[in-house]
Amino acid sequence: MNRTSCSQTSRMMERLLESDDPRKLTQADRDHIETCVDCRTAAARVAATEAGLGEFVEGIRLAESPGRFKLPTDSPVAMPEVSAIPAFLLVGAFALVLILTVLPFLRPARTETGVTPISTPAQSGSGDVRIALGTIMRADGWVVPPGSPITSSNELFRCYGNARLQFSNGTSISLQGAKFQAFPGGLVLKQGQIEVAVPKKGLVFSVTTPVTVLGIRGTHFIVRVAESGETVVSVSEGEISVTTVRNEEYPLRAGNSATVSAQGAWVFGPIGAGFPSTFTPEIGSQNPEVRSPTSAPSSISVTGIGSRSETLLDE
Repeated sequence: MNRTSCSQTSRMMERLLESDDPRKLTQADRDHIETCVDCRTAAARVAATEAGLGEFVEGIRLAESPGRFKLPTDSPVAMPEVSAIPAFLLVGAFALVLILTVLPFLRPARTETGVTPISTPAQSGSGDVRIALGTIMRADGWVVPPGSPITSSNELFRCYGNARLQFSNGTSISLQGAKFQAFPGGLVLKQGQIEVAVPKKGLVFSVTTPVTVLGIRGTHFIVRVAESGETVVSVSEGEISVTTVRNEEYPLRAGNSATVSAQGAWVFGPIGAGFPSTFTPEIGSQNPEVRSPTSAPSSISVTGIGSRSETLLDE
């Protein structure tokens, strides 16, 4: 007597294979598989197949790895086998060398305020910077006479009183009690006050203070840096961009000023009465006498523009 096969066998096996846990099958599905001969037989075959595949995979996993292939040699002398260096040791050694190489460059500079100072920008371009008026001294106390170039961007200069710098691109900077570094593309102001006049918008010029970087393209502005590093910027013509030590960038237009604290906090407002839009250096009366490095003054009081007074100390 021929028995008709179950029409639900295919559907039941699909459900059984799709379910990672047979207990997730419905009660009706389990009852049908237990009572239907065809479905029960098919389920047993599925279980046997899964068990066989599991044993096959386990056998592959436990099988010994084949040895390295060796080319036949004509020489009867047995050559000693050189053990291969594991790849992870090579990678680890390379990573260690790379870390030791770049580690000195990753150490942040430390300051009293805990804020990483803005580094001196890279210098490029042609031309030089010359002293137009006034007396400027090097950090060792030697006086640089007017007309002399000061193109060494790594050397610190200071102006006891008023002076003026002339750049080869036409930019003029008036200084008052300033401690600075100069290069053809800009100036690093450590302390004191400067007035910058960039003649045209096509020229690119920058001023860097301990807490800001000022990008200039044809403008007229004043920068004042206190001993703490606090920077005050006043723009009388044009527009500049101010980037703080927090890497925050702000535009500053004519008629406005900004104060950036040593921690990088930004305060914006109009030009105040105590911060004039321009100042004119008075050359001669405030210049110190020429001194040797051993007799350079340990400190000098510089009257700031307006009502402010600051003291510059030697390095």
